[in-house]
Amino acid sequence: MDVMSPYKTGLARIPQIEQAMAWLVEAGPLVENPLIPPNLMARLVAQGRILRLRRSLYLAPRGDGRLPSMAAAITLALPMGYITGLAALAEAGFTDQDPAVWHVVNPSQAPSLRYGALTVEVHSSPRRARAAQVRSRRDEGVSVRWATPLQAILDSCAISSTAPDPVYLVAALRVALESGRLLPKTLQEAILVEGSEAAARRLGYLLTLLGNTVSPEVLSLARRTHDWALLTPKRPTATRNSQWRLLLTEPGDQLLRRSL
Repeated sequence: MDVMSPYKTGLARIPQIEQAMAWLVEAGPLVENPLIPPNLMARLVAQGRILRLRRSLYLAPRGDGRLPSMAAAITLALPMGYITGLAALAEAGFTDQDPAVWHVVNPSQAPSLRYGALTVEVHSSPRRARAAQVRSRRDEGVSVRWATPLQAILDSCAISSTAPDPVYLVAALRVALESGRLLPKTLQEAILVEGSEAAARRLGYLLTLLGNTVSPEVLSLARRTHDWALLTPKRPTATRNSQWRLLLTEPGDQLLRRSL
């Protein structure tokens, strides 16, 4: 069987690469395991006409020639997941940082994705994916699920691998508190509902760093274990905070200055 036959009919005079492109546009925008020779797929990816999200999964442009946005592509590939972390905080206007790594909480395990030079890390958590506070927004005809700012901050503190540079998290948290869009009491209530020692430690510490009083209940949750935790994963420890049992890469006053 001619492997080109799924899209070759009626296009005999058109170069094979254009036949492949026409078929991908018609089948897309998300195409998995296309019956197209790998060398043609590689050429189209190298030319920037399509994106290789992961092995055997590709993103093709729509009929107007434009590739779906990153948020739309994530939703097409992971329809049950939601976007969280710094990307969700940026979408809500809490930061102007454009993250190089996006984070998605998904109910099941899934490989990471690539969108051009950007990476999408997938975190499996059936409970979190089911109970998370999310809001949906239409993006190029796709209903994208975003973590609310409260959920994004909680995720950034509870799931260490989603944690952005603390400078960005402190800056976003300051915007949230100073604008009144989030209240210290609301954040602390969410910590207790979350029940995560990691969230209590990291977020409790950041709240006190910004001059807020944290309840004894949150501190008790944070100190429920005698183990110490890293505020910033995979970074060397320079100092520590014994109240919250956190290993820090820099003193709190230095972190505050860098976040301004």
